[in-house]
Amino acid sequence: MRAVSVQRLDRGALLETAEPFRLQLVPRVKGRALAISSGKLWIYGMPAPRWLGPAIKAKLSEGPDDVSWQVSVWIGHPWLGGFCEYEGVMRPE
Repeated sequence: MRAVSVQRLDRGALLETAEPFRLQLVPRVKGRALAISSGKLWIYGMPAPRWLGPAIKAKLSEGPDDVSWQVSVWIGHPWLGGFCEYEGVMRPE
């Protein structure tokens, strides 16, 4: 099974859709980093309470050289806690 998601910008936020879910990801500048957190949630196109979906916290900052960036991501659930976390350095191919 292959997971497919589509991202698009909408009024300063990123909307990620993986049917039947759509999640708003809200960026904020924190110092010299970009922090991203989960916002609104839709299921089958209808607004849903945030506690039904995932909680996402991410941070992107400068990498060790001019063409890389450091990324740190935490994914969990508001009631159940974290279930995925990763970090590392990303570079374009």
